[in-house]
Amino acid sequence: MRRLNKPYSFTSVFASAKVNHREGTDGTQLPGCTQAVPTAAGPAVTHEPMYEPPRRVRPPYDQPDPELTLNHIQDVVAYRRAVREDRMSALLAPLEGLVVTPVERRVLDWLTTWGTEPVAVVANLLWRAREAGDI
Repeated sequence: MRRLNKPYSFTSVFASAKVNHREGTDGTQLPGCTQAVPTAAGPAVTHEPMYEPPRRVRPPYDQPDPELTLNHIQDVVAYRRAVREDRMSALLAPLEGLVVTPVERRVLDWLTTWGTEPVAVVANLLWRAREAGDI
């Protein structure tokens, strides 16, 4: 098996881009990963393209999840279980109403082991496809 000289991660790929998508050329703030759109039922979330590495699997992507910290969950095993369950529910939420086969669920479960960045990106893409009417 071939080894890489340095570890590869999504964060290092995003960090190497060094592009600031938060501020426009005229100095105005551009929308982040999500934008709140008020509705009769309350604020709704629209999912936008990600330009920065996500810090959590649900919007707002640019903030850490205060409920999933080692300070909040003391037991390491319980923490890991809670994180994987949260990642799986984030992946299944945009697929609501679709039949998810055991094979597909097994692949989604495998994806939850990869970390916050890949899960958040895939979940965001699924939500954007649903909002566009493709799912």
